[in-house]
Amino acid sequence: MSFALSSGIDQFKPLAVAAYILALSITPGPNNVMLAASGANFGFVRTLPHLLGITVGATVLVMLSATGLGVVFIEYPAARLALFVIGALYLAYLAYKIANAGRPAAKEAETKPFSFVQAAMFQFVNPKTWLMAANLIVLFSVDGQGFVSSVIGICILMIVINFPAVSVWAALGVGMQTLLQTERARVIYNRTMALLLLACVPLLFWK
Repeated sequence: MSFALSSGIDQFKPLAVAAYILALSITPGPNNVMLAASGANFGFVRTLPHLLGITVGATVLVMLSATGLGVVFIEYPAARLALFVIGALYLAYLAYKIANAGRPAAKEAETKPFSFVQAAMFQFVNPKTWLMAANLIVLFSVDGQGFVSSVIGICILMIVINFPAVSVWAALGVGMQTLLQTERARVIYNRTMALLLLACVPLLFWK
């Protein structure tokens, strides 16, 4: 392991990797829209499992991409289309749940925040996360002896950068709580978040 680290360290570009992860983690997307909704409805502490699930799930996808699985979604259009369709259908389902979260008649099970496992598993059907993970390996991993050490470096940066980046969106949602004191305001906010989540669907197919 020490040999791999010494042979790959000169080629690995941590600043470039960090910038890439930050750009894709903090920009609008399915994860961040859901976090903004969760922060407003449940507060930051109850959204923590959701946040941790996103970061851990994304890091696992980086590891899987390092085995070559991520390249499948880049090189084979049929596999990519299947992933996008599954992701789009699940996003539509999540949008429905968010839209109904503010209704007084909503069931308790429908108004719970995402669990750690749910958030982590969602990354497996989130095309944005898959493409980010695959591109991190394709663009920034080091060939040869330095491959393993570069993948470890990418995973560490994913954990260090992704979590605070997506936490910003949960915090923004928490900041909205002062404006959501009435039931009507909360319903409008949740339905707006649901529409924004649905707006992410066509972006999944944008090349």
